[in-house]
Amino acid sequence: MSGRLHATSILLLLIMVPVSFLLSCGGGRSVSSNTIPSTPTFTIGGTVAGLSGLVLQNNGRDDLSVGANGSFTFFTSIASGLSYKVTVLAQPTSPAQTCVVANGSGTATANVTSVQVACTTVTRTISGSVSFLEGTGLQLQDNGGDTL
Repeated sequence: MSGRLHATSILLLLIMVPVSFLLSCGGGRSVSSNTIPSTPTFTIGGTVAGLSGLVLQNNGRDDLSVGANGSFTFFTSIASGLSYKVTVLAQPTSPAQTCVVANGSGTATANVTSVQVACTTVTRTISGSVSFLEGTGLQLQDNGGDTL
């Protein structure tokens, strides 16, 4: 019986030694401080001037509502080396404005802050004619404030 006990002990020892080595080094997985560096990501943004309300997009998604003049940055960063394209998704409507994007596309190699959006208010010419006026002092107003 002692021979059988000795064989069982040797068998357990043969199993336990490799298992203990695996457990001591992370269960067979390599644990190392040498991790693969992740690709850096960069933000896309710039400035808006002359604005009264606007929605921009980056790469056909990532909508960004901009409600005032100043700096803007899209919520989603993009990986280094990828392209970006900033466009106007929705023009401001109150008052009606037309916004154009300058420096709106390129390849991200750092945080982008050079995108420029310029907005101008759409103006309309109002004209008309007065017929059969016989007196003086007629005043016309546009929007209740612009006296003609």
